[in-house]
Amino acid sequence: MREGLAHAEALRLACEELKAYYFESRMAQPGAHAPQTLRNWFWLETAAGELLLALNKATENDGNAAVRDFSRNYLVPRAIRHAR
Repeated sequence: MREGLAHAEALRLACEELKAYYFESRMAQPGAHAPQTLRNWFWLETAAGELLLALNKATENDGNAAVRDFSRNYLVPRAIRHAR
């Protein structure tokens, strides 16, 4: 972890980098890329989506309030969380 970077911020940045990698790779593929289709593809069909869903479950009751808040409010979209 980078010195001076809070755990929640490091977690957020790592998650955003992973999602960006997947979405940029998918967008480079030919075909239509409707937002809902991309969202469902990422969260329901990729290893990264599965990883972040597991991370969400593991950190939603974390002892660090900032990590817990990130997990509960930002890590997984509500539409995906409630669909599971």
